[in-house]
Amino acid sequence: MDRSQRQSDVMNKSKSTPEEPRFSRIDYRRGMVRGSPRTPLRRNSRAMVSLLLLIVDLAVLVLAVANVHGPLRFALGMVIGIIVPGWSIIGLLSLNNGAVEISLTIGVSLAMLMIIAQLLVLIHAWHLVGLEEFVCIACAPSLAWQFRRGRAMGR
Repeated sequence: MDRSQRQSDVMNKSKSTPEEPRFSRIDYRRGMVRGSPRTPLRRNSRAMVSLLLLIVDLAVLVLAVANVHGPLRFALGMVIGIIVPGWSIIGLLSLNNGAVEISLTIGVSLAMLMIIAQLLVLIHAWHLVGLEEFVCIACAPSLAWQFRRGRAMGR
């Protein structure tokens, strides 16, 4: 068998069995499988994240109003400062890319808190507990709405 005949056999063989590449449906730019809508499991997981953050948000608000201090309030306060303000905005966007959502959530949270804190220092109204209570009250409606929307779409 000469070389040209082998090449034509290989070409005919590939034409007779048209296989799709194994990962042809994965869109790496968007981080998702093309052609598949978001599954109910993904919507429910987003709703559960929003519910968990809403519970943390309300717990910190109760602890701050009751003037309770300690390691629990510190840990929950860190979650409030790093995650809740950003998720209350980024969670509304439904970006379908976990890594992007997490990084944007943390970045937006820290940026928002720094801007609000700087404004409070500028107008001589700095009060850390007041800032914490304000963030809890401002973020609670968005988190509750995201939870209800996720549960309604997951049905």
